[in-house]
Amino acid sequence: MTAILILTDGVDSVNFLDGTNYAIQENGLDKPMPSKRQIFGGTSFFRDGADLIEDVYENREVTIRCNVYASSSDNLDQRLQDILSLIEIAREFAKARRGRPVEL
Repeated sequence: MTAILILTDGVDSVNFLDGTNYAIQENGLDKPMPSKRQIFGGTSFFRDGADLIEDVYENREVTIRCNVYASSSDNLDQRLQDILSLIEIAREFAKARRGRPVEL
């Protein structure tokens, strides 16, 4: 089975398992289970309580410890900027629901 660990917004992506530009350190991925939240609605005047509409998962913080390989300082700067740019896009989407969602 091949493992996949790609951070992407559908346009730009970073493959942490490509072995050329990035490599995950041993035990370098920490992704705890997200907490679950229930959404209720449909209250009625004729009875107490509300109906459960759906279960949704909260956002979670994932930690990736990796090595970044580059042949020059400019190349290293570009690879780090690629990661930071995707993190900023994810932060903006989480706050304002604008832009592109980022997936891991």
